[in-house]
Amino acid sequence: MSENRRQIARNVGLTRADSQAYYERGLQAFATGDYENAILDLSEAIHYDRRRAELYSARGLIYVEAGKKDEAEIDLAYALRLDKRQWLAHYCFGMMAFAKGDWAAAIDRFTKAQTIAPGRPEPWFHRAIAHHQARDDNKAAEDMKTALRFLEEGDKRRSEANKWLKEFKPDAK
Repeated sequence: MSENRRQIARNVGLTRADSQAYYERGLQAFATGDYENAILDLSEAIHYDRRRAELYSARGLIYVEAGKKDEAEIDLAYALRLDKRQWLAHYCFGMMAFAKGDWAAAIDRFTKAQTIAPGRPEPWFHRAIAHHQARDDNKAAEDMKTALRFLEEGDKRRSEANKWLKEFKPDAK
């Protein structure tokens, strides 16, 4: 391997490492509710690795949580252009439709997220509530039961899921 190729390989490796470091730091900031720094760190991660769809999906989620819907839509759509299998992007679009009360669009997006990541409880949980809002408690109960299967013991969302099940149907326990 020529010296030039070795240098390029080293630089590419550093770029990926830099991107990953910013990504992880951004997720830590997000976990503490520091959306501003989370967005800055994800933006830096993207600077180092512009073709990594997961970075745009993550920043899109942070934008959603920060109430920056326009920015979220741009990032989430771009993530899906890079990789149609970004479950988080579909999930976030579902949450945005859910917030607008567009139950059909929310159900569609949550379904896409479930197809890609069937073991994630979030799409099942929120699709259940969307089905309930759309007046289909049978589907809501089935989805919430599935969400419960994927929620770990001790997860505080389990009690919320059980409350929803009772809301859907008294016999849906």
